[in-house]
Amino acid sequence: MQLVTSQDVLTRPDNENQQRIRITNSADATVEQFKLNLVNDDSAENPTKSIEVYVPPGHSIVTSIPGGQKSAAGQKILLSGDDHDFDNTLYLATNPAQQVNILFIGSDDGKNPKQMLYYIQRAFQPAGILKTNLISGRADNTLTDADIQSANLIILTGMPGREHIKSLRREAESGKNVLLVMKSAEDASTIAAITGLDNLKSEEAKVEEYAMLGSIEFGHPLLSLFAEPHFGDFTKIHFWKYRRIDIDNPAEVKTLARFDNNDPALFEIPVGRGSLLVLTSTWQPTDSQLALSSKFVPLLYSILEYNGVFEGVQLQYFVNDDIRIPQQETSANLRIRKPDNSLIELEPGQRVFTETQLPGIYSIESPSNNHLFAVNLPAQESLTSLMSLDDFEQLGLPLRNPANIRAEQIQQARGQSSLIEMESEQKLWRWLLIMLFAVLIIETWLAGWLTRPAVIFQGEEK
Repeated sequence: MQLVTSQDVLTRPDNENQQRIRITNSADATVEQFKLNLVNDDSAENPTKSIEVYVPPGHSIVTSIPGGQKSAAGQKILLSGDDHDFDNTLYLATNPAQQVNILFIGSDDGKNPKQMLYYIQRAFQPAGILKTNLISGRADNTLTDADIQSANLIILTGMPGREHIKSLRREAESGKNVLLVMKSAEDASTIAAITGLDNLKSEEAKVEEYAMLGSIEFGHPLLSLFAEPHFGDFTKIHFWKYRRIDIDNPAEVKTLARFDNNDPALFEIPVGRGSLLVLTSTWQPTDSQLALSSKFVPLLYSILEYNGVFEGVQLQYFVNDDIRIPQQETSANLRIRKPDNSLIELEPGQRVFTETQLPGIYSIESPSNNHLFAVNLPAQESLTSLMSLDDFEQLGLPLRNPANIRAEQIQQARGQSSLIEMESEQKLWRWLLIMLFAVLIIETWLAGWLTRPAVIFQGEEK
């Protein structure tokens, strides 16, 4: 059995209470009728109604089973009817709701479609297990340090106060990534205040008709989701206005995207353990078509992921996988409860857990909450059909006989042996012919000697 996961696990509707399972039957199987039951991991009682499935030998099917009542201890799907029970249990971890705080710093009111906040509100709608909380604060007394500290993503579109600059720099140094969207050339002073870079020169770029993105660093984690050819076409996004900025220290700046005239469009400046992302244009309709393109929402979610927001969302792993501890788990008293109920105390600052040898439900326990994840057998472990010799050759494991001689070498040796035997037989016949000729010569000589005429001398015969 395999769990067929959805790529949009975060935004999938929460009422879609179905688990999709792929069941594969080996080619040499003698059974083709099975049953599925879903039960809570802490008890095998009160299972859901059995679902009968038919899987012919050598085939696989995908079926759905009702999710049932979610359990804090996780769930498991049991398969019955199989002769081998080592892989008849599939463990499932419950999807926890995840809240994401988006802080928008600017003067927009959110109701004007000509402003940026209008599109941010529509891009970050609550969906599935992802619960977004959008906070919009003006760069004045309505913005507090608590808003900045609790934000998972900070979008800065104006010059904040001096006290807020310190908070933004502190959050960046602690590991957060702040997105600065330049509405004017004067925003270069905000870049200098947060990063500490001096002598930044900025001006409004002169655009004759429109500018396009000419080069993009698809190898960067922020833009890697656009690396596929059918996703990486940005030529349909036109920019009518942007800010041209000269950076004196290019070694400290990573340029992620450039316009077709080589001016920076998106770049990253390291700040402590985090960074400041700078977009030199906006997604206001008067500046560009970015907000109306299909790239806008994926780009925003990619920035969220770049901030480490989605760490820990993965709920399904395989045996011997390394588990990354979510950054949200900041408590020093973290421990992991394994399926056999044993507890592993994590070292302070430990971010990787490797003791996943047992299939089952694991729990990351902290004083504030528990986080579940499931570990299952890899699908390859369930393949019980015999492997052909070609499969071993493809895996780089050629099978040889005890004498370390390949089959073709044996066949070649047999052919050579046959030739040697034929040649030996030909030599034997040659000697037999020579012997026959010798006997024939001797017989001829004897016959001639015995039949020679007698010599008669005078008066007597000798």
